[in-house]
Amino acid sequence: MENISLTQITKLFDIQDIEKHLVAHFLRYNTISYSKSSFVCEYLAGFQPNPILMTYIQALNHNSIEDIAVDMELLIPAEDKRVNGAFFTPAYIVDYIIKHINPSYDAKIIDISCGSGAFLLGMVRFITKTYNKTVADCIRDNVYGADILDYNIERSKLLLSLMALINGEVIELQDMNLTCCDSLKHNWTIKFDAVVGNPPYVKFQDMDDETRNFLLQKYETTKFGTYNLYFAFFEEGLKILAEGGKLGYITPNNYFTSLSGECLRTYFQREKCISEIIDFNATKVFDVQTYTSITFMNREKNTEILYSRIENGQNPIDYLSNISLTPNLYDDLNEKKWRLLCGNERYNITRIENCGQSIGNMFNICAGIATLKDEVYFINHTDEDEKYYYITRENKHFQIEKDITRPLVKISDMKKIEDIKSNKRHIIFPYKSEKGKAVAIPEETMKTEYPKCYEYFDYVKEILKGRGKGKHIYTPFYAYGRTQGLNRTGIKLLTPTFSKAPRFLLDENELGFFTNGYGVYLRESNLSLFDCELISQPNNLDVIQKILNSVVMEYYVDKTSVAIEGGYPCYQKNFIERFSIPSMTEDEIQQLRSLNTTRQINEFLIEKYHLNLPVPNLCS
Repeated sequence: MENISLTQITKLFDIQDIEKHLVAHFLRYNTISYSKSSFVCEYLAGFQPNPILMTYIQALNHNSIEDIAVDMELLIPAEDKRVNGAFFTPAYIVDYIIKHINPSYDAKIIDISCGSGAFLLGMVRFITKTYNKTVADCIRDNVYGADILDYNIERSKLLLSLMALINGEVIELQDMNLTCCDSLKHNWTIKFDAVVGNPPYVKFQDMDDETRNFLLQKYETTKFGTYNLYFAFFEEGLKILAEGGKLGYITPNNYFTSLSGECLRTYFQREKCISEIIDFNATKVFDVQTYTSITFMNREKNTEILYSRIENGQNPIDYLSNISLTPNLYDDLNEKKWRLLCGNERYNITRIENCGQSIGNMFNICAGIATLKDEVYFINHTDEDEKYYYITRENKHFQIEKDITRPLVKISDMKKIEDIKSNKRHIIFPYKSEKGKAVAIPEETMKTEYPKCYEYFDYVKEILKGRGKGKHIYTPFYAYGRTQGLNRTGIKLLTPTFSKAPRFLLDENELGFFTNGYGVYLRESNLSLFDCELISQPNNLDVIQKILNSVVMEYYVDKTSVAIEGGYPCYQKNFIERFSIPSMTEDEIQQLRSLNTTRQINEFLIEKYHLNLPVPNLCS
């Protein structure tokens, strides 16, 4: 039989039928008698296996309780995952968190967003193994769970029942401490020795108005910005934590730096409740586009956060088995953005930021233009004559007056300087300059001065009106979706937003625009700010380019920025603006200019910045 996934099976059969077949197969495979478990008996009452479905289930080879737990999470409907932010937590993460918390024999441990029960099973594994306690006693005395979805609570009951059965025990429903409720609205009457879990990740945009208003009224961590639901779970978890207790959550790691996370960071800095952070950076723990960290908290006033970050390419299981932690003082943290560093990184970062003038002072760092409908405005250079560019859309041919276009660099397409020089792409630019600001050309003017372009815009009018799901009215209708980048001209260094290594490319076209990244423009009018330092002269942009493309910038961004999967750090303005260009003599400038190999440049700059970096393995 061909390999088949559970996802494929869900397209062929009812979810409840699949669930029962999974349980029936598990019991049969492990030769478990369930006659004494009233809950399992009732669950399987009248069950008649479908031979085809059972064959598919057997082919999955999901035979352990952990396998069934994973399958239960996969059976959650997609809409519930979106609205309630459910993601399955791998067993090795669960076990690491619970082992690190190290609950006592009689500790009360709760997961207030328990899903199908991954952390509940982890609690049982730890307590029974550590203290030689029976599964039934552990479930009755130690394990607590809550979830907003009733079928998750039922699945948790089922999994705990199966775990008891596989150990030759029976657990009754009345001995399970499981509650179907909205944990953020529930009136908790006891304090817990440990709070663990994978709280729901729900974006602000996916919440209804009632939820937003409730969070605004009840929680400090959701007072402003486009916060995430898991912020409130941090706060609620701390509220129900007993003195001397510990909390361990796995959540997205963007709360360190995101604008929306400022309220949460402010709360953490006031409470000083975080004791440790394990940062998976751009290494995916879940099979979704979410980058995570483990956060441990307590009710003490900690002076520091012990921090560790996985290396790019490192296996998470191997990483968790040998973690090295570095203290980061609360007094050194800024609620605007946390900079958490490992090992000797703080020394190096301090050197890099204080070796000269920051590029935030030396340059204007600007985002590129954003039309919100690039395919309408971009001219990817086909036919032209002296006066017009010729474009085709839906088999209709149009002329675009050249005078209403500007050169355009799409940074993500540019790999080397030769790509910039050979770039032929243009953009329709329906704006004119008034008092140094770009103002959209009125329709009547467009009709008379650029009739061919207006004819084209009129043809795509409905497409342009549909930008932003039609919620915004653009005046005139062909104005760009956003105004960013419209007023910036000049020679610039261009960088993509995300890049494996620094890729700053010099664009000498002063009238050209760019998109998909950032432009770095020298503040020529403000040279007095730098006491006319030699390096800040416009003619030294080639030298500055070498510095920005060096291992020093690579190291800096790797350690202070965020990254996406595969180790692609972010080069946004707020992550690079504190990087400094070292003060140099004229001889040093000429020396750096004369260096041609990457190694020579990097060795020169490592010495200039006085960094503790190895060569050639410079950034690891």
